[in-house]
Amino acid sequence: KIEMIPLYIALLNRIIKKITLYMEATMTFDTGWHVNPLAGGLRGLGGSAIMSRKHFMVVAIDGPAGSGKSTIAEMLARQLTLDGGRHFIYINSGNLYRALTLACIQRGIDIQDEEAVAGLARTINLEYNDGAVFLDGENVNSMLRSDKIDSAVSRVSANIPARHIINTMIQKITTDRDAIVEGRDMTTIVFPDAEARFYLDASAEARARRRYGQGTSKLSIEEILSAIEERDKTDKNKPEGSLKIADGVMYIDSSHLTIKQVYEKLEEIIRLKG
Repeated sequence: KIEMIPLYIALLNRIIKKITLYMEATMTFDTGWHVNPLAGGLRGLGGSAIMSRKHFMVVAIDGPAGSGKSTIAEMLARQLTLDGGRHFIYINSGNLYRALTLACIQRGIDIQDEEAVAGLARTINLEYNDGAVFLDGENVNSMLRSDKIDSAVSRVSANIPARHIINTMIQKITTDRDAIVEGRDMTTIVFPDAEARFYLDASAEARARRRYGQGTSKLSIEEILSAIEERDKTDKNKPEGSLKIADGVMYIDSSHLTIKQVYEKLEEIIRLKG
């Protein structure tokens, strides 16, 4: 019937897209990238390819601190495989800001000094390799979740020039590969046209319980809750890159969901769009 023609055309286009992705996704890439804005931005660490994909998928996840973004994004990158055997790399944008915050603390730079922080962001030597952040050659992942970093990172990430530099780093990393990226402005500023966009939320109380249960903080659960509420206030009122729910994103409240339940919701949607 004539009214079925648009449906047949859409189905044919989807089949053609999947065939194209399968044919082009014939090479595997390493997940190591060297980021140095002063030296010209980004350099692959030993990766090479005869053919680079013209098509790639970005899954962007935003949400407040403690909403489970990092856990879910890392699981998706580790477990999810798309057509043609394509795998995602995982990019935790917050860890890049945390590494910059750590560098400020180590170098005695006042995080209130916007020019000094931006200047450090332009010259800092960061490596992002398979989910790990290296600062001056040292894996600093284990140092990024301290109370001191928690209390300062929001101020550092509110630095507009520094945000531009970090966001450019992230965009370059995803130039020719499928990626799961998570942060505060991934769906709004960095990847507004990502194939799949999610806002992962949870109540402040639920997030405080999760953070307390991680055992990485010396604060009481009441102090953690207060810090989370203050962080939310700062994140939602940044002059640029503020935390907000973008139009068209899939909103998920994980307050009463298990990690498995959240994962399954996102996986289903990503497979439909991929």
